[in-house]
Amino acid sequence: MDIQFGNFTALHLLWVVAAVMVVVLFAMAARRRALARFATSNLVGRLALAGNRGRQWIKAILATAALALMVVSLLDIRWGKAWRETPQKGIEVMFVLDVSRSMLAEDVAPNRLDRAKRQIGDMVEAMAGDRVGLVAFAGTARRLVPLTSHYHDFQQTLQSAGPLDVDRGGSRLGDALKLASEGFLDQTGDHKAIVVFTDGEDQESKPVETAEQLHRDHGIRIFTVGLGDFEQGARIPVQQGNRGRSYMEYEGQQVWSKMNGATLEQVALAADGAYIPAGVKQVDMGQVYHRYVSQVEQRDFETARIHSYLPRFQWFVGLALLLLTIDTLLPAVRRRRETSGGASPSLATAASTSSRNKAAAATSLAMLLLLPQIGSAAEPADLVRKANQALHAGEFDQAMADYQQAAESDPNRPELLYNQAVVQYRQGQYDQARQLFAQATATADSALDAKARYNLANCDYAEAVQLATSDKPAAIERLQSAIPQYRAALQGDPTDTDARANLQLAQLLINQLQQEEEQEQQDEQQKDDQQKDDQQQDDQQKDDQQKDDQQQDGQQQDDQQQDGQQQDGQQQDGQQQDDQQQDGQQQDGQQQDDQQQDGQQQDDQQNDGQQQDGQQKSEDEPQEPSDQQGQPSPDGEEANDPAQQPPAGGQPGEASPDDQGEELPAFDNTRSMTKEEAQKMLQAVRDRELLRHLQQQRQTQRQRLPVDRDW
Repeated sequence: MDIQFGNFTALHLLWVVAAVMVVVLFAMAARRRALARFATSNLVGRLALAGNRGRQWIKAILATAALALMVVSLLDIRWGKAWRETPQKGIEVMFVLDVSRSMLAEDVAPNRLDRAKRQIGDMVEAMAGDRVGLVAFAGTARRLVPLTSHYHDFQQTLQSAGPLDVDRGGSRLGDALKLASEGFLDQTGDHKAIVVFTDGEDQESKPVETAEQLHRDHGIRIFTVGLGDFEQGARIPVQQGNRGRSYMEYEGQQVWSKMNGATLEQVALAADGAYIPAGVKQVDMGQVYHRYVSQVEQRDFETARIHSYLPRFQWFVGLALLLLTIDTLLPAVRRRRETSGGASPSLATAASTSSRNKAAAATSLAMLLLLPQIGSAAEPADLVRKANQALHAGEFDQAMADYQQAAESDPNRPELLYNQAVVQYRQGQYDQARQLFAQATATADSALDAKARYNLANCDYAEAVQLATSDKPAAIERLQSAIPQYRAALQGDPTDTDARANLQLAQLLINQLQQEEEQEQQDEQQKDDQQKDDQQQDDQQKDDQQKDDQQQDGQQQDDQQQDGQQQDGQQQDGQQQDDQQQDGQQQDGQQQDDQQQDGQQQDDQQNDGQQQDGQQKSEDEPQEPSDQQGQPSPDGEEANDPAQQPPAGGQPGEASPDDQGEELPAFDNTRSMTKEEAQKMLQAVRDRELLRHLQQQRQTQRQRLPVDRDW
């Protein structure tokens, strides 16, 4: 028969029963000595008939047995089970596990798949009252566990999951999300969550669009956990035998798998969830559950039937009361028998009867005083039972209140301190939990001490995981303080495999954090050196740029000066040309004037000579007849003037053949131009052409715009 004790600490009250037995024996011995001093042996024998020693022993046994039964009832003994209805409240969580061959990569120990299973198990252990299900996927998806509250069955199926559970290889996360959403019992409401454990590889299954649609249509929140190294990755083992290890290859090259965190982050953001980049690090999934997943809105599930033990303390209390009743009624029955026999009670009989009545009254009073303790003992047991149920249901505030109320009734119970510490740990309040676990270690129970030290180390480990990304030295310090507690827990319970595993994980995490810290220091040093080099290069470039700018400015100034000098020279040349043209024009004009004056003088001289010659002829020669040449015309002009005579043998106004082709000077129609005059006139024409050409060249230069030199 399976028996359970609800208040095992009441067992120490059995010393009260032993003390009562000693007192009863001492009282009976004292009474015998008193009777021996009171009368002789013959008289004592006659008086003993009235006392009946056998009846005294019966009464002593009845009282002691009743007291022992009262102590047993305080133990809250339970046996037998019965089904009872209990309301439940929580959320529905579907775990989606990637079982593709890329999850067999060993960049995390022992591999990505086993690490994912362990993390899912840690998250389930942190749950209380939630329903969980499991979907495995690769090239196809398959539901391994429907939503259930039986965590033990879920854990067994989880540990057996692997690549052989799906029909085709690959990685189609979108199909797995659709199958997981179909596994929820109620498609409405916001109490549903999907937690994905994968390395992020996907083969065009549109997981982001699927996640967005599931959140929009069904209110499902999706949380993603990325596993694997996202920088270097790892090879995928496909066979291991006597010939050694082989790895997956494609076109003669080994395949390296890396974590694709970008896709997982997009899926989580599209479904109002969270992305946990676990990578190759140790992550406290219990804390992840309380911080993210448990924040999903809870709902009331249907009433659950719980198979629990039945309390049996009422039987022991009733039997004790029955024995006390028999002990009380036994002297009255004896007195009625003696009275009916006609014998008068003696002095000793009366005295013994009076003493027995007083003893019975005292015993009854003691039992009555113990009855409130029975009720008070049953009340802490009920509070503890109620607190345990609230803790499993996730109602941490109610559980904490019940544990504290039970501790007020019995402050010397370290189990209540331990339970309060568990509540604080589940809520993520590690400082308060650490204090309560430390108080619980001050107990004589070695098993409880080992558990308290194990959880005390877990508090340090959980805080180290939180500090691993922000403050690595503090995280290492926490882990170093957790290692002695794990070792102390193993000393108290050498069979505790969890403590042994956590001890190894703490040591591995310390080594990993130290390596990361050294790498960060090296990266920081390289970054500082790079910044210094960049600063020096920038300064050098600035100096070179300033020098180039100065050289360009000097070159531009020199070019501008040269251009200015050229323009000044051109202006001077143009001015000189203008002056030369003006001088040439003046000289030409002066020469023409001189020529005209010379020609006029010559004409005047010729006219004077002709006049003189004519006068001489008229004076020396006689006058000819009127029809001869030289005879005066009727109008008084000279008839022999060739200019006034009409041309011979031609019509009036026509040139004679002898005159055609001749060009007479404009200034003198009476004589031909000399050779010297013709040369001067030709020189004047040339000077005019040169002057016109210089004017055109000057006008062209003035219209030309100055252009800067093209650098």
